[in-house]
Parts: sequence; C-alpha cells; structure tokens
Amino acid sequence: MPEFMGVWVCLKKTNKTLTNEAGEKEGRMSVKTYKYYDIVREQIKNHPTLTGQDLMKFCYQGCYGPKHLITDKERAYSYFLEEYDGVTPKEGMLTERISEDYIRINFAPYKKAGLPPEWLFEMFYYTATDEGAVTTTLEDACLVVEEVLQDSEGCISVEEWKETVRAYDKQDCAPIHHSAEYKAAEDPHYRIISDRYEGILPIFLMMKEKQDEEKKAVRYEYQEDYAGEMVAVPVERKNIEVLVLAIEGRAASGKTTLSAELERITKYPVIKMDHFFLPKSLQKTKRLQEPGGNIHYERFLEEVVSNIKEEQPFTYAIYDCMVGGKNGVETVPSATWRIVEGVYSLHPKFGDYADLKVFVDVGPDEQMLRIRQRNGVKMAKMFRETWIPMEEVYFHKYKHEKNADYIYEGYKRPY
Repeated sequence: MPEFMGVWVCLKKTNKTLTNEAGEKEGRMSVKTYKYYDIVREQIKNHPTLTGQDLMKFCYQGCYGPKHLITDKERAYSYFLEEYDGVTPKEGMLTERISEDYIRINFAPYKKAGLPPEWLFEMFYYTATDEGAVTTTLEDACLVVEEVLQDSEGCISVEEWKETVRAYDKQDCAPIHHSAEYKAAEDPHYRIISDRYEGILPIFLMMKEKQDEEKKAVRYEYQEDYAGEMVAVPVERKNIEVLVLAIEGRAASGKTTLSAELERITKYPVIKMDHFFLPKSLQKTKRLQEPGGNIHYERFLEEVVSNIKEEQPFTYAIYDCMVGGKNGVETVPSATWRIVEGVYSLHPKFGDYADLKVFVDVGPDEQMLRIRQRNGVKMAKMFRETWIPMEEVYFHKYKHEKNADYIYEGYKRPY
C-alpha cells in the first residue's frame, strides 16, 4: 500500500511566537498555527531543493487550494489526462499535507497503486468547486514559514524568504509556478484535494486490492472425466463478479456523507438501509428486543441480498417513514461495485455478502451535537432514549467495529 504522510503530529509545548517586520511579538501561535508549523517543517525536510518561489507556491496552495484552476471541467480533464499519461508509475509518498485544509496527491505513486485517474480528477474538481472555509491565511502562512526558517537550517535563508515575500506582494498575490530548479530536481506532478478525502483514500486502495483478488481468483466447475468420475475443472470467467462495499456505523457518524462522496467520485450506486425501515405492523415488542430487529431484514434479504451480486440491474421498494409505507421504487444499475449504506447493513441475517466492510465511528458528545443540529431537539431526545440504545445493543452483540476492514472517523477537523 502506498505511503501516507504522517498527519497531525504531536504538538510541541513550547512558547514560540510570531514577529512582525519591526521585530515585535505578535503573540503565541494558535493550535492551528502550530499544526501548520509542523506541516511546513515536514515539507522542507522532504524537499530540500525548494526555493523561495516554491515555498511561496506551497503557501498559496495551502491557503487557496485549486480554486483558481477550473473554469471548464471538460478542458481541465483533458489537460489532467495529458499530464497524467506522461507520468511513470513509481513508489513514493502518495499524500502530502500542505495545510490544515488541503493535501497533495502525487501522480506517480497514485498511478503505481492502479487507482482510476478519473477518481483523482473528481476529487480535484469537487475541491475546486465546493465552497468551504479556509483555515490558513496567506499572511499567516508566510509568517510561519519565516518562523520555521529561523528555528532550523532550511532550504533558504530567512532574508531570502523575506525578499521572496516582498517581491510576491508586488505581484498582487497572483498564482505562482514551481521554480526551474525544483522542476529539474523533483519533476513534480500532483493535484491538490481537500483534506476531507484523506480518509477515503484507504477505502479506494482496499477496493482496488479486492478487485485484483477477484480477477486472480480461479473458478471451477465439475465435469465428468474419461473414467466417469466428477472432477473440478478450472473454467474461463466471462465476467468479474460484482463486489459489495457495506458502510456500517453509528447514527450521525457520517455514513451518508461518506457514501455520497464515494458515489459522486466513483459513480457506483448506493443502496440506503433507511429504505428498509421496519413497518409499524412489524414493530412488536419481541421483534424490537432483537439486536438489529428494527430493520426490515426479511425484505432486504429478498430484494437486495438475493440480487446485489448479479450483473444486471435490479429494483427494490422504498419505505417512506413520512407516509408510513412503501413510496416508490429504486433501480440499482449495473456496476463493478455496489455500496450499501446505513446502520444494520452488516446484520448477520444477511450473511457474508459484503466484500469490504467499513465502520464509521463518532464519539457520543459529537454524535448528539450533530443529531440536534440535523434533527432538532425533539428528535434528538428520541435518538438518545430509543434509537441509539438499540443501535448500541446491536453493535455490542455483533462486534462490527472490531470485524470491520476499515474504521472511518466521520469527517471533523481536530481543532
């Protein structure tokens, strides 16, 4: 698996301060600035050929990301593929954090991992077009770079950096290119994406690994040999079996957000467990006392599990809690992967139908905060007193968190 940069290193409990041009103290660094200090230091350590121009580009990208780069998606994709196709796959650092908001994805190790280029482009595109608050200002970023250069021997001197900043100010902070020296030494090819995708990349890598395993798997059928005995004979496979990703997890942990991101990046269809809410007619005391009994698992087995591994499209009925019954039909198209999202998606009644199991987790305080914001105070009380206890009984009984292939912590900034 490609190497990921260590992110969110431990903060040093020091009293570092920023200074202005007059040498006056601007006050102790905030927690956010401490994070950025370590990010800058790591970047300089990993890229000793950085010039002042490259450090300025690093600061610019960390603050603004790729928001100035896409005006025409089709043209941007064409340019992306032209650059991507010219890169030789090789091992290396897949991700590099460049600020609290953004990371770089390097083409060569991404290509070596065999991930689809269109997935990387989609992450890049949505980063460029989605609205989002910026944590680090360019002015603060430049001050932190200066602080790093003062504290340790870097790629350039502090005076060189100050001159770079003054020269850049005169250009009205326009987008900047890498230096010729850095290009010659490192041949950089990458795209900037939001750090919210960082936790999704391991899922992509595991999906690719599962697909590779599936392609290598040998299938057999029994045939009669010359002596009349039945023997297993390897047969040529006409189609790759459909694979299933199940996203299990706690209420308000980010399951729906994660599945929506996966769907819009990969274009793989999502099946929602919310569509299989237990009808009132089945909500008997004995049934609701079962761990996981408040999902209509009989219908999910019949309409989804029995069809999900088949290549052809299939349909299932949508249960609508607002009308108290079925309301419409969902068509699940053909796809290499199909995604099932929601609590109870790994119910033991369904057997071992999922090829990849992801558990999305969230702490209890954050969970209730999200539920209050999403559902309101009245519904939050219902979640706290009824639904969450039922879910916890289910999780305790079946140990899905322990047995998951990957634990995804619902996206939340650590400060």
